[in-house]
Amino acid sequence: MAKKRRSYKISSGDYNVAGGGGTTAAATSAGGFVKIAKGHPNNTNPDHDGFINPSSTVNVMIDVNASIPTKDQYFYIDNAFESATGNVTVEYIAPTTALPSGISWAENSDSQDTDQGEARFYGTPSAGTEGTYTMKVKVDYPYGRTDEQTEFTYVLEVVPAGTTPVFPSDLPDKIIRNTTGEQTILAATTTTYADAKYTLSNVSGFNSAVTPTIDENTGRVYLNNVGDITAAATPHSLTITVDLGPYGTQSKSYTRDIGYGDPYGARYFGPNNANFNATGHNDFSSTQAATDAACNPLKSSGALRRVHNANEDTSPYLHNDGYGCEWGSNYALNYTTQSYYDDYSGYGKFGYMGFTAENTNWWCSGSNYREQKFRWTVPAGVTSFCAVAVGGGAGGAYTWAADAGGAGGLAWMNGISCSPGDVYYIYVGLGRESQSQVSSYGAGSSFIVNPSGQTVIFAEGGGYTGYQTSNPNGQRTWYDHTPNGLNVWDKGGGYGGNDSRDGGGYAVNSSLGSSVNGFHYGGGAAYYAGGSRVGMGAAGYRGNQDRAGSSDRGVKGGGACGYNYSSTYGQGGGGGVGLDGQGWRGVDGSSSRPRIDTNAGSGYGGSSGSWTSYNNSSANFYGGGGGGSGGTRGAWGENQFTGREERSHGNRGRVGGTHGGGGGGSGTSYGGGNGAPGGVRIIWGVGEDGTPRSFPYTYCSEKPSMKYNGES
Repeated sequence: MAKKRRSYKISSGDYNVAGGGGTTAAATSAGGFVKIAKGHPNNTNPDHDGFINPSSTVNVMIDVNASIPTKDQYFYIDNAFESATGNVTVEYIAPTTALPSGISWAENSDSQDTDQGEARFYGTPSAGTEGTYTMKVKVDYPYGRTDEQTEFTYVLEVVPAGTTPVFPSDLPDKIIRNTTGEQTILAATTTTYADAKYTLSNVSGFNSAVTPTIDENTGRVYLNNVGDITAAATPHSLTITVDLGPYGTQSKSYTRDIGYGDPYGARYFGPNNANFNATGHNDFSSTQAATDAACNPLKSSGALRRVHNANEDTSPYLHNDGYGCEWGSNYALNYTTQSYYDDYSGYGKFGYMGFTAENTNWWCSGSNYREQKFRWTVPAGVTSFCAVAVGGGAGGAYTWAADAGGAGGLAWMNGISCSPGDVYYIYVGLGRESQSQVSSYGAGSSFIVNPSGQTVIFAEGGGYTGYQTSNPNGQRTWYDHTPNGLNVWDKGGGYGGNDSRDGGGYAVNSSLGSSVNGFHYGGGAAYYAGGSRVGMGAAGYRGNQDRAGSSDRGVKGGGACGYNYSSTYGQGGGGGVGLDGQGWRGVDGSSSRPRIDTNAGSGYGGSSGSWTSYNNSSANFYGGGGGGSGGTRGAWGENQFTGREERSHGNRGRVGGTHGGGGGGSGTSYGGGNGAPGGVRIIWGVGEDGTPRSFPYTYCSEKPSMKYNGES
């Protein structure tokens, strides 16, 4: 904003003042310009792109059919002590006679004491406008003094589509020790310019035995044969420059604190980190880039971050740990803000986990057995990993006094051998949408397929299975894969009716990995208790759920059943289960940390308790089953007249909790709910004391210092 006319001392290097006197007469005005701000006047704003010296040149390259970025659109110009309105104009420099089609110019005069001058080039250049356009932006005030004038040159180069290079996002936070061959630290830069050449400069901070190398044809940056180096994280820097021939050069500099040591990483596939709303089968597995664009690779947690009601906190994380996911405020965010983004930054590690109150589908399908397909490429230095999967939950029926849906099973396995660069295919089961009555409806299953086409782990979706035996091998083809090689399995409690009330089982190919102390690789969901009409809780980490019915608690680290809330307004959905390992509180277990007893992390059953203000918890509100091990609770059984109904489809509420909770059943007037989506999470590496990560509870979380889930 323009300043009042007065003596003013400028000490910051962000300003360029010519004159700066304090007289008041127009004829002797000594003005002086604040240095021109690019993108945004506030240097703490993300769009701020530095200050421009008067008489300097700004070069902007933009592809046809691509909008000029904000940081290259706006220029803010402010006379330090003006007492009159200025003029902001643009002059075309030969051979330029006009702006390219699709690009516009706008200006805002720097009004006396109350305003800030603005020059803006904006829009999207049309195809066929390729070329160089040169303009001079001029600012002057009515006193005719040279210190009341400034100008800069704006050169806009419009290039063919895809020419502007897309650089990788960031360096890794760890360089993996004892690796042979190449370890990529920055993926390739992309451009449509065929003869691009890449160079590396300004390299600093790397261990003397480690030398970054750049592929001059792709821009990929890698290390060769990293030895036995262990070091705490320190600042590392480098700059990539791409030579685009006739289009000049573009550069990007990187700085990050990087350590050296054993790997510690995770990858999560599920609704918490997706940029799309899944309503049917989607295949994002064609390339790793396609998967990463759809499912944020920087969000590796699939459990709640914290809970306000500590007594019902089943999360692996401690209260205020700062890891994991959060519920969205009032459960009302759409899937793009709720899942892919978060309240800190677009690619942070937090994100939200759970359904949206008013969304019809939200990772739920009106067709049976739908999955989302992704791929996972094994990172450098990783030769073994652990994995957990939870199937989707089935929907409850919404006609008069109808039953709820079954929940998904949970499968995990450790010590799965792999090689860097191997490609695994990841399938995440969708929940099943509520239907008018219980019948042969089923949710999608979640599973992993190795490079040889073998099924590694298999978590069955709730609902109708179609299986003739307990073993899922070959019994049904899910999209493009028929389960095979599974030799340890359990159907769980089940229902036995081959309909949407059935709970999902689990299965693993034990020859590909290992269990822990004889634990059973996961568990199946509970059987349906006739007449209760409440959603079933998702299975746990330590074996089959053995409870079902109104308000029954979860066991073995799994979600809990909903509560028979209202004969009119319907019943609560079942609780889901988190994917960051078995939690530490919950029910039916000791209160010590670490919680390594069987029922640690088990969800509390639904209740008809009073309304509370806990908007970030897995607590039980009006019948919603509590989430297990950091899963979200099921939707409660309230009604639309209170303003507290969670709807999934018109009057159909009572959605199951993430991951895998079964949708609640209906009362006499309202009810029925969608099943919750499933998920898959992969972890690798060792903890701080050198112990390998393993399910169900050892170094499973995102907190590297927490050996057993729940300890400080």
